[in-house]
Amino acid sequence: MEKEAGESSIKRNALLNIIRTSLSIIFPLITFPYATRILQPEGIGKAQFSSSIISYFVMIAGLGIGIYGIRETAKRRDNAEDLTQITKELFFLNLLPTIFAYILLCVTLFFIPKFNAYKKLLLIYSATILFSTIGLEWLYSGLEQYAYITVRQFAFQFLSLILLFVFVKGEGDVSKYALISVFANVGSNICNFVHSRKYINWKQPVKPEILKHLKPVFILFGMRVAASLYVTLDTTLLGFLTEDTQVGYYEVANKMTRIVVSLITSVTAVMLPRLSFFVAKNDFTAFTTLSEKSFEMILLFSMPMSAGLFVLSENIVLLVSGTQFEFAIPVMRVLSILVLIIPISNFFGNQIFLPLGKEKISLYAMLIGAVVNIVLSVFFIYQFGAFGAALASVIAETSIAIFYLIIAAMHSIFTVLVKPLLHYIIATGIMTGAVFFLNHLPVSLGAKTICSVLGGMVIYGIFLFAIHDNAFIELSLRLKNKLHILGDKK
Repeated sequence: MEKEAGESSIKRNALLNIIRTSLSIIFPLITFPYATRILQPEGIGKAQFSSSIISYFVMIAGLGIGIYGIRETAKRRDNAEDLTQITKELFFLNLLPTIFAYILLCVTLFFIPKFNAYKKLLLIYSATILFSTIGLEWLYSGLEQYAYITVRQFAFQFLSLILLFVFVKGEGDVSKYALISVFANVGSNICNFVHSRKYINWKQPVKPEILKHLKPVFILFGMRVAASLYVTLDTTLLGFLTEDTQVGYYEVANKMTRIVVSLITSVTAVMLPRLSFFVAKNDFTAFTTLSEKSFEMILLFSMPMSAGLFVLSENIVLLVSGTQFEFAIPVMRVLSILVLIIPISNFFGNQIFLPLGKEKISLYAMLIGAVVNIVLSVFFIYQFGAFGAALASVIAETSIAIFYLIIAAMHSIFTVLVKPLLHYIIATGIMTGAVFFLNHLPVSLGAKTICSVLGGMVIYGIFLFAIHDNAFIELSLRLKNKLHILGDKK
């Protein structure tokens, strides 16, 4: 009974997380094309460069508490007193680096001349430093409160959408665009803190034992620092070494790619609290079963999406941002590889090694990726601009995935199942050929893009159904049951 309840909870949370990520995709697909056409490559470049700079200070303020907080609150969710204790300890620990981050930002603004032209934007985006700390997002993920997160996210994204259309009207409205972007983050985090009183007794006196958290938090912080060196470093280096237009081209391609990646990772992101719970209960059979299902789901979605994004890169860039961003097309083709690589790396880092308490392995992986990206980015960006940044990012992410696979195989922690892997490789190959053919139909750009996407999905699904792929059949049955339930309610 407990196992069935756990599986039901996982399915519900996965569905909610897919809905939440779908909202994260739908709203940017409305707002980002509008913003790129209004602000043009230079305006988007300025905004994204400023945002990338502030992301480093947000990282310093976070101190690696985010993922650690999810794991620790998930372990204590059945005990209100322990939950309050750990939440307060991590919150107070989080305040110290937040103060340090603001001091460091002030020093940076004063001593780096490059930032003079971006000072207003940097100050606007800096609000996210404080409110990311106040938001306690890790608490809600640890408690698996995905329904609340989804409703809250929808409300603030909808408000931001309205504000964008009302106030951003011309190329000079970059500051307004930044303010609206920050609004969603600030509003959500204020709601989080107020709502946390439902789970946390802030009046309960506790004696914070902060020192015991320092070692794992600093290891995770090291991972986050290393990760940032190949996640946001591309945008930062482009801003320093090239002009704002190159940042704009890169950001259009990167934005679309990351949207697809987030959709895939949302399917399995809810596994971390559950996997951590299984480890705490020493139920490694359940841990292995769940992790294998999670990996199959990643391959099921990431392979066809990566191939589809590569083939349809030109369509997407022109439809989303217009001909003024045509230089982003080859950049997106390179970055489309990340749709396959990042979910695999994310799986091993956050769903295998982290629940097992092997944070150091992830730290080493991130350091490898960081070193590779730094060395290659400087050289490639000088030579090829945005295209070079994309190339460096893909090589860095691939090196991380390879490292994870080698370590997992050496220690027999996880074995990649060959049969489903072959299923998805063959199905993706057939689908890619069909999409390539459909994309050359003598119809409008929008029409052939829709035909290519829908046709590719149908062909991919028919093939997997014909060979009775377990993950696809199980997913189809779940969807069928959901539709029956909805039909019965009507």
